[in-house]
Amino acid sequence: MRILSFPRLDLPVLSRQAQALRHSVHHATLALLSALRCFWQPSHNQYWEQDTFSAWGSYSAFKYGFRYRDEVVGYIRQMQIKLVEALNRMPFPVKATLPEGTFLLWVDFRGTAWSQDEIQRFLVEDAGLGFNRGDSFGVNGTGFVRINCAVPESRIDEAIQRLSNAFGNRCGSR
Repeated sequence: MRILSFPRLDLPVLSRQAQALRHSVHHATLALLSALRCFWQPSHNQYWEQDTFSAWGSYSAFKYGFRYRDEVVGYIRQMQIKLVEALNRMPFPVKATLPEGTFLLWVDFRGTAWSQDEIQRFLVEDAGLGFNRGDSFGVNGTGFVRINCAVPESRIDEAIQRLSNAFGNRCGSR
């Protein structure tokens, strides 16, 4: 069975006018990369200054990247709404609420009365899903899993279907 995982950075190109936005996407990406590599060079354990190319990328992203950012944020919110509604409609004791400022969704499995290991085993072995364990973020995360919603809609649909099937198989109903 292929496990459906949700990588940390999977920002899809979203616009119907992809050609027109390609320029903005490129500059937004440059800004992200320059922010990551600017001022700190881990291989030499030293600080360094931003080069001209990185500075230009940062400037362009801040000046021209708003439309792309707004579109990505809107798309991610749609995926979050879709996933939260699907989870809360399932006839199983799993609940989720919309987050306020992140692309990550925390899903509450405490209603199942399963341990974190049982939750993880269910997700990986029964549903074929690779979500982050809640307890890896501290004791308050126990009973939760974290899902990245910045993925293509097809992955959200597949995750919903896999969870529904796995719960149905475990509970003897579909």
